[in-house]
Amino acid sequence: MSDRQFPRLAPLYLISAVLTLLGCLSIAAPSVAGTWVIGMLGVVLLIAGITQLITFWWAERRLQKISPLIIGLVSVVSVVGLLTEPWIGSKMVILVMSVYFTISGIWKIIIAFSY
Repeated sequence: MSDRQFPRLAPLYLISAVLTLLGCLSIAAPSVAGTWVIGMLGVVLLIAGITQLITFWWAERRLQKISPLIIGLVSVVSVVGLLTEPWIGSKMVILVMSVYFTISGIWKIIIAFSY
């Protein structure tokens, strides 16, 4: 009756199985998962810092160079600290995320009562 094509489900099954396995492994070994997350955060922060330094290099005016230079240098120095001392990095990530979730929750409560 209908010649409608259904999407292939094999990639969805594969991704869900991999994510379930990684979730179980992170519950079983949280220190390994935390170290891996800190490493990935360091790589992303390093890429962002290098991108900011490239932006600094390409900027034409002095006012356009100040912000990318500061952000790029802070990012690269942060990555060095993050990757040399991952336990301090994980504590900092936990602190930042807890502050973020607390402020976000309070903000959502305020918005909910404003309606």
